This record gives sequence, structure tokens and C-alpha cells, in this order.
Amino acid sequence: MNYIIFGATSGIAIELINLIKKKDKNRKAHFFLSSRSKKNLNRLVSKLNLSNDQYDLLAIDLAKNKIDLEIVKKKISKYLKDKNYIYYFPSKPSLTEGKYNPRNLDKILNVNFNSFIKIFNYLINDFSKTQVITHISTISCIRPKSKNYIYAASKFGIENYLMSLMHYYKFQKPYIQIFRIGFINDLNEPKTFVKKLLSSSSKFIAKYIYEKNQKPISKLFYYPKISILLKNFILLIPRFLYKRINY
Repeated sequence: MNYIIFGATSGIAIELINLIKKKDKNRKAHFFLSSRSKKNLNRLVSKLNLSNDQYDLLAIDLAKNKIDLEIVKKKISKYLKDKNYIYYFPSKPSLTEGKYNPRNLDKILNVNFNSFIKIFNYLINDFSKTQVITHISTISCIRPKSKNYIYAASKFGIENYLMSLMHYYKFQKPYIQIFRIGFINDLNEPKTFVKKLLSSSSKFIAKYIYEKNQKPISKLFYYPKISILLKNFILLIPRFLYKRINY
């Protein structure tokens, strides 16, 4: 089985690769790993303990929007010829509302929209063996007051593109799976009530993605799931009330 992962050095991608390796006891999984830094990719391969015949690497800076599509296709072609899964995990959020440096604005748009459209439009006729195309989106798409509105708009643009692909393929293979993720709490504990309610670790997100990849369906998913939201809500309410009472 072939796994094509853009944004391979992200936390979710690393957890997903580890999970795939655990499930693949016969070591038949092969990985095409792409990220901005070749150095980080080499570190990742070393950390994952992949054998030399298990992977190919491609360092491309999606933020610059100067992608050599022929090189991408040349590197990726052998992975597309057999049964494969494609993941697109690169993400670059904006942080402050109304204070964009033009250079940063271009990077946000390129990473979260332009580069994706370029690559997938170029490869669209080579997806005959692709099982699932997975895209990581964001809950910001439906949060109108989000400070990350450029980031959210870019992600929402890709969602619409992928929705059109669903109809293009008539909801058959390749299946399109979009995951609107809340907040990732791997680095710092989220501070606000909403962030705590909507946050999850990369490990749990990766597990959820892997489980849904096994089911032949094109769909927009949300994470955290309703069950996790209810659990988080029940756990958070006593803390919230306690703080208010003792304020």
C-alpha cells in the first residue's frame, strides 16, 4: 500500500504514519513524504526507522508558490500506479486580524490554497488507483469572528474544490474525506473555554482519520466528535463554575 503525505513532518502526519506502521505488520507500506525542509524529512525517516526501500522524500516550499510540477509528478508517479492514499496536511494559520504583512499573506494563501490547487489539478488524471484523498481543514471555516479569516477562507476554498471533485467522481473512488479540526493541544494547554472544548491531541485526530479512511465514503467530518464534545463539556463545566464561584 502506498501513502502519499504532503506536510509529513506535522504532528498529525507523524502519528498517522506510526499508526499505519503498527497496522501494517508485513512491512508492505511505502511512503512518499513531502515537507518544506529536507533536513526535517531526514530526521523524520530516522525517527520512524523506515527502511531505504520504504520511502521517497521531496522537499518543496509550498509557501513560495513556485512548485516544479514535473518534478512532483516524476517523484510521485510510481506511488500513484498502485493502490494509494493521499493526505494533504500542510497548514499555515494567520495569527492577528487586520495586521497582515503582504509577504505573510502570500504565504498563508499559498500553503493553504494555491499550492494545493496547482498540485491536484496537475495530478487529477492520475488518481485511478487512489483510494482516499484526505484533507485537513479547520473549524475556523464556520467561525465568522475568527481572527484567522484569511486562513479560514483558504481552507474553505479547498473544501469547495474537493466537494466539486466528489461530484466529478460521483462519490466513488477516489473518495474525498475532509476533516474540520478544532484546536490541537499538543504544545500548550488551550486557555479559553471554547478552545478547551474543541481541542484534541494529534494522536487522537490521526486515529480518527485512519478509521474513517478504512470506510468507502466521501464526506465532511468534524473533530472532536459529538461524544468527545459532550465529554469535554461535562469535564469543563465544574472547573468553569468553580473559578466563577471563587472569583
